[in-house]
Amino acid sequence: MSRTLVQRFYEVAKLKAESPALGLEFGGAYHDLPWWFVKSKAKHFGMGLLEAGAREGEYFYLLASEDPEGIYAELGALTVGLKTLTLPKEIPPSALATLFRRFPPAFFFSGHAALPAELFHGLKGLHRIIRLQEEGMGEGRPIDSFRRIFNSGIRCEAKHHAAFRRLRESADLQTELSPIRVDQDGLVRESSLNYGQVNELASRLDQNMRGRKLQRLLAQGDLSRTTTRLACLYWPILQGAQAILAPSSSSLAAWLRRFHPEAALPSPNFLKELSEAMASSPVLAPKLRSLAGLKQRWEMARLRRRLHLGSVSLILHRSEDAELARAFDRFGIATYGLD
Repeated sequence: MSRTLVQRFYEVAKLKAESPALGLEFGGAYHDLPWWFVKSKAKHFGMGLLEAGAREGEYFYLLASEDPEGIYAELGALTVGLKTLTLPKEIPPSALATLFRRFPPAFFFSGHAALPAELFHGLKGLHRIIRLQEEGMGEGRPIDSFRRIFNSGIRCEAKHHAAFRRLRESADLQTELSPIRVDQDGLVRESSLNYGQVNELASRLDQNMRGRKLQRLLAQGDLSRTTTRLACLYWPILQGAQAILAPSSSSLAAWLRRFHPEAALPSPNFLKELSEAMASSPVLAPKLRSLAGLKQRWEMARLRRRLHLGSVSLILHRSEDAELARAFDRFGIATYGLD
């Protein structure tokens, strides 16, 4: 896998233009978004950043959001050579101020979050604070909206086309995506992440698929967490597969039945549900693991139907439940820990 994530994204989007790239629920309805649509959003947002003064190597902050604009914004920022810092929504202002001193922001994508104005005082290199809503925004700078940045990218496409292509193609596997990582508990730490490391993780996930080509992944993961974002957003891009991002408040079982994904990243609540269902099974209870024969095979089949695992052959998880991992193995389902 010699291409970078960004290069692979545009390559796949050209080849699979009409195929679904993202599945998202927003505005109260489910939407399949094709590759050409996601590419257009990322491309023109990136060009809008160039129009707003973006320079290669600057820092682009994002507060994690379930809105698709957060995904387009990250891909667009990476495309034009910015380094992204995707952070949990609950990060305290004091922690942000510390990061600002270490990595001065050129852009800050706040989504729907309202942040205190004094947090941004004295940031001379800040080009834009980018929000989703436009109500009450006025024409003041440096505040802008996703839509305005995106539209400026469309208007100025010819002006920035050469720089856009150069930046997109100039990155290599040693190029840094982000100077920080956010672990599964939301702890932010300074630890560089480059494109080559993303490719390495994708290769390890491929190996866990036991040679099976990924067609679709379903995730309830928090996109601010680095390993979760790598697994449920970047990996499908490198695979040319669809990523369906299920709301964490919904029933994952219903989504599994509907989409039949080959891989799943379930929420901790769903893993708990699976563990409880397994523990309640008289045949699969730990003290009866030694039982074999037709009754056990029938019970496993019944439990699999109960858990609605469908065609899943890989579970990405953050769980220390060894019995649950062994049950997945008996079902022929590989597990990959995200700790």
